[in-house]
Amino acid sequence: MLAWVAEPVACGLLKLLSRYAFSIIYSGLTRILKMAKKRKVNKSEAVRDYYAQHPDAKPKAVSEALAERGIKVSPASVSTIKFQASKKGTLPASAAGRKGKPARSGGGADFQRLLAAKELVEKVGGVEAAKKLLDELAQVQI
Repeated sequence: MLAWVAEPVACGLLKLLSRYAFSIIYSGLTRILKMAKKRKVNKSEAVRDYYAQHPDAKPKAVSEALAERGIKVSPASVSTIKFQASKKGTLPASAAGRKGKPARSGGGADFQRLLAAKELVEKVGGVEAAKKLLDELAQVQI
């Protein structure tokens, strides 16, 4: 008498377990497949990493070195990535670019000319008189 009740219960239980087991197996397989997929390489990150190790490298050298690792990036792209990273401050100082030139001093020759002009102004009696003389000199030389 118990057999006719136990058999449907067992079938229902078996169906429930098979569905549960299927979902576990399916989720496990999808995880494995996701892990097996080749992840995309972040080219910008690769360029920044290369510059962190080789701060004085030229864009062409960086492009060639990354190509050996299987990362295709053009020298122009390397330059753009390097520029953007230097603006954000994520590159080492030596890789960020050229250092600014020191400010030029007035220069010795320019200062000497100013002193000579001052002496001329004092000799002729003022700036206006010096301008008149220079204008006359320019007309004579033409």
